[in-house]
Amino acid sequence: MEREQNQKRYYEAFRKENKLDRVANYPDVAYLYYLVVPLLIVAMTYVLETLLLPSVDGSSAPSVTWSRMVSAVAIIVPFMFGLVSLRAINHVDDFKRLGGWMGVIAAVAAILGVAYYADFHIAAVLADPKASNRDFFVAMLAAPLDVISGVESWRILALFVLIGLLSLFLGYRSDDTYPGYGAVQRSYYRARNAREGLSLRLRKRINALVDDAEAEVSSITRGYKAEVRSYTSMVQKTAQLPSLLDDYDAALEDACNVVLDRYRAANTAARDSEAPMSFTEHVCFNAEDPRASERHADSSNDVEEARNSVVELEKEGNLSLQKLRTLNLRMINSLAEPQFVETEPSA
Repeated sequence: MEREQNQKRYYEAFRKENKLDRVANYPDVAYLYYLVVPLLIVAMTYVLETLLLPSVDGSSAPSVTWSRMVSAVAIIVPFMFGLVSLRAINHVDDFKRLGGWMGVIAAVAAILGVAYYADFHIAAVLADPKASNRDFFVAMLAAPLDVISGVESWRILALFVLIGLLSLFLGYRSDDTYPGYGAVQRSYYRARNAREGLSLRLRKRINALVDDAEAEVSSITRGYKAEVRSYTSMVQKTAQLPSLLDDYDAALEDACNVVLDRYRAANTAARDSEAPMSFTEHVCFNAEDPRASERHADSSNDVEEARNSVVELEKEGNLSLQKLRTLNLRMINSLAEPQFVETEPSA
């Protein structure tokens, strides 16, 4: 995180200092431009050896070593100019921009110099395969313009100039056209991508922890709800017990009174005196006992309390899940940093 912030500050300071209002433009795979260089050298060597340098009277044309060397120089030197100094022509600093134009002049001069040297060397070797390097330089100083008198010489010059300009362009376009801008932006992007990768791993870890916590809360809630349902069913069955007992008491009272009435009738018929006043009383089991009604009320209260407990438990479970989700979002958002908005400048 700190590395990304430092890179971002440096990136924005670089943009501000160099008055850049665009995103750096460079190839996604810059190394492809570098891989083109050896391919161009191989192609240039092949052309020099097969198309432009036929053998003369059975003797060989300029050697393979010389062809490879001059092809490498004709391609690598312009490529390095384009890579190092050519982008300076876009710099905001006048002095550095002047140095860039001087680099352009030097690159063009290098391309023309290599082309002229190669053209004169090829012409000299074709004219005299046994000529030494000393003979070649003496001939070049004696008649420097003789080499461009033939059509073949112009073809060789055009070949070297075109391959040199292509190498110069490849070096120039291998990165952003503003010097150093591509490297600064890539450093910032690498730091940002590293932070995003770390954030992604942390998000996955946080989500896994929250999912586990939610699963545990849900499991506990389901288990408690099952127990409460069992308890509620038991309480409901218990609530019916007083009513059953009352019915049993009433039936028992009726049976006792029937038996007692028969006994009293037989006793009254057999006795000579009047029946006592107690013969008019009937059997009654705690008819006036307030505990009978209290049992019904207590059972109803227990059922209602169980139902309320289920509702409260469900609310607490939902609240816990919501807190876990909120915590998850906060932890994820804490990993996110405001990013630089990459937009093209409006016209």
